[in-house]
Formats: sequence, structure tokens, C-alpha cells
Amino acid sequence: TPRKTGYRLTFEIISAKTVACQRSSGPKKKYVSYTILVKRTPGLETHPGLIERRYSDFLSLFINLRKRFPSLLNDFPFPKKTIVGNFSPEVITERSVAFQHLLAFCLSVTELRRTHEFHDFLYFREVKEARRLMKCSQFEDCSNLLENVYFIQEKLLLHDSEFNSSVFRTLCVLTASLNAVNNVNEAQNFAEKALHIAAEEQCINGELYAALIVLAKNLILPSNKLSTNLDSKLMELRQKGVKVDKLPTLLEIVLKKDFTFISL
Repeated sequence: TPRKTGYRLTFEIISAKTVACQRSSGPKKKYVSYTILVKRTPGLETHPGLIERRYSDFLSLFINLRKRFPSLLNDFPFPKKTIVGNFSPEVITERSVAFQHLLAFCLSVTELRRTHEFHDFLYFREVKEARRLMKCSQFEDCSNLLENVYFIQEKLLLHDSEFNSSVFRTLCVLTASLNAVNNVNEAQNFAEKALHIAAEEQCINGELYAALIVLAKNLILPSNKLSTNLDSKLMELRQKGVKVDKLPTLLEIVLKKDFTFISL
């Protein structure tokens, strides 16, 4: 699994609650919502990721991955649907254990860990909702969602360098959203994380990177070591053909372009 020395990534279902949803006609339909904690161990995880999913979400993940990788998942003991008893403590506990095993198995196998299906299950629903909120100018709610997405992504992707562009895009949108609500400290924090990724990834170029640099110049104190490199980075992008001098703001760019797609 992706790790730094001394830690490993774990999925833990910390709660399960019965939810009733209103249908257009007929009685309310009930389902069980499972809350998954994404964290690094050992030690105290200061920024865990949280995901809420239901049985049908786990089932869809399992079926789609089994179609692609039958040799890996044909014998996996996924809990079957039941006609009655779905809300009993015994069934919920049994399913929780099975779901944790499925996620741990996906994480441990490189072919599964790097699939669209796995990442779609873990965070893409929230990315799409964040996009909707941003289009409605609900930047604070958008940033809350994206912060959680980042805490999941950085644990999964940051140590697979070819996927850093996904984390970079999330950080750019998050930085723009935080800056839109004048949360300068957090905007600076996540802008620095994005710049750190961009410095390591030669393939990250273009107006998104340039607009991040322009915003970061206003956020980061001149005494910060990063600040001294920003002008030279802008010069490099200008030499590569990026129209740095007629650049939209970072917020304008992320509102205009859809950065919600998964690039894996």
C-alpha cells in the first residue's frame, strides 16, 4: 500500500446508521449509511478522511471491479443481499467487516488501487457536489467538501507520483474557494501544498499553475522561501507560451473549466 516509512493506510467503519429517505410516492425507504474513517496508523491522525456510503455503493464497487479483474475478486466473500434483516445489528456488523476487508484488499493490490472505480467510490461523488456548490457561489461549503477530499486523496495518491496531478487540481480548486471567502490562512496553507507538488512534477504547466502562482504571491509572506521562487516560475511558464500577463484569476479558471474528472 502507498506509505511513508513507519505508517500504513487503513479504512475503518466507525458507525452505521439507518436513514429514511422520502420517495415521490409511497412510504419512506430505509437504508443503512456506513461511515468510513480513512487514516494513517500508527499514531494520531490529525486529518482523517470521512466517507459515508451505503450497501449499494459497496456492491457497485465490487461488481465493477470483479468484471475487470475476475481472477482477483471471483472468490471474494462479498455479503449477499437479503430480503429481510438488513437492519439487524448482526447483519450490519457482518457487512461492516466485509466492507473493511474489501477496501483493504483494493488498497493492497496495485491494479485495484489505481482504478477509476476505487477512486470514484472514495471521493468523486463529493468532488462533483463541490463543483455544483462552487457554481452556486457556495464557496465555504465547497471548501469543506474539498478539504475532506484532499485528506483522502493525499493519503492514497500523494505517494504515487504519477497521480499527483489529481491532488494538484483539488488543491487549486480548494485554494480558490477558501480565498473567495477570505480564509487567507487556509488558502495559503493549501496553496503551498499545491506549489510543492508542482515543483516535483515537470508535467504540471499551463494557466492553472500560473494562476495559482499569481494568487500565491498575494497570500505568501515575502519572507517565505517559496515566495522568492514564484517570479522565476512565472517567467518559465511565460517562456513556455502561457499568457501570464493576461491571465484570469484562479477562481475564474476553476469556475470555467471542469476539473472534477479523475485522471488516473
